[in-house]
Amino acid sequence: MRDIEVMLARVQAGKSERCFILRGLRGVGKTTLLVEAQRMAEKLGHQVVRIEMPEKRQSARLIEVIGPDLRTLLTTWKPIGTNLKAAFEVLSDLLERVQLNTPVGTLSLQTQAAPKNNMESDLRYLFELLGKAVRDQKRCLLISIDEMQYMEKIDLSALSMAMHNVSQLSLPIAFMGAALPQIRGIMGDAKTYAERLMKYASIDRLDEVAAFDALQSPAQDNGVAFAQDALQHIFKQTRGYPYFLQVWGQNAWNIAERSPITLADVHAASASVMRELDASFFRVRFDKMTPSEKTYAHILAQRGEGAHRSGDIAQSLGKASSQVAPIRARLMHKGIIHSPEHGLIEFSAPLFEDFLKRAMGRAMGDSLEEMDLPLS
Repeated sequence: MRDIEVMLARVQAGKSERCFILRGLRGVGKTTLLVEAQRMAEKLGHQVVRIEMPEKRQSARLIEVIGPDLRTLLTTWKPIGTNLKAAFEVLSDLLERVQLNTPVGTLSLQTQAAPKNNMESDLRYLFELLGKAVRDQKRCLLISIDEMQYMEKIDLSALSMAMHNVSQLSLPIAFMGAALPQIRGIMGDAKTYAERLMKYASIDRLDEVAAFDALQSPAQDNGVAFAQDALQHIFKQTRGYPYFLQVWGQNAWNIAERSPITLADVHAASASVMRELDASFFRVRFDKMTPSEKTYAHILAQRGEGAHRSGDIAQSLGKASSQVAPIRARLMHKGIIHSPEHGLIEFSAPLFEDFLKRAMGRAMGDSLEEMDLPLS
């Protein structure tokens, strides 16, 4: 939060600043930090545009997602100078390439985009006019994008170019994003100088001290304490994973009848915790997987907690690494697994391997020969 505060202050002072991207697994608090950054920016009097890139509509272009919010913002500004009018006209021109059809209860967008080699210059020009219009308003603008890993490569490249130009001209636009860990490599592939333009902050699991504080502080605010052995057991079960700390803390709170919340309370809460996680957190991820992805994940789960060589998983399936590489890539894209080091993979959330064993059972071992392994 201190880094975000410094970024906003530098932009407000008319100084150049790098883009700020939060990278980490799901459930560690990236979106929460984006919301806190928005609150901080608004308290400073900044304008904020915050969007989330859609997962299922992989063809969604950045301009069609962020454009309507930018246009709404521009309509609220005072008509000062020519930059505002120019920015509005350029934005409207870009949005005219998107045809809107609105059947009952749905919104479908069909993009009629310009040739891809124009998007970089288009977005760069739009952001330059936008930055000048913001400066005319004597304000600053924070643009915030969640789930950046779902952006198309051409849009990531265009965004990098646009923000690079904004920084060079010291225009009052700050950028903050959040994405899964692979965003650093994705950004590097999209634009070589992205590593210099982007400042990455890794958001990870909490250590024991921070996890204890996350549980104790809100309880103490309500006059309730946790027994030390109860805290230790929750930390052991959650591995410091922030979302799980919330779930365990809430269920222990609901079951406990008096302060302090004891180890017995936490044990009693564990059954309801696992039912809740199985029905929601784990099930959502499970349902996103195809049969071949489930089989791959189940083999990984059989090897236990921690990171394992991706080549060993392929060998267990009786396949070459190149044959299962597309499945591995899809599971990473969906946030089911991640690669902590080159050649290694592990589940993105703790306890998921135990859920897979419960959900799929031993029958999977008899179905490997029937595994569907599409190469694309």
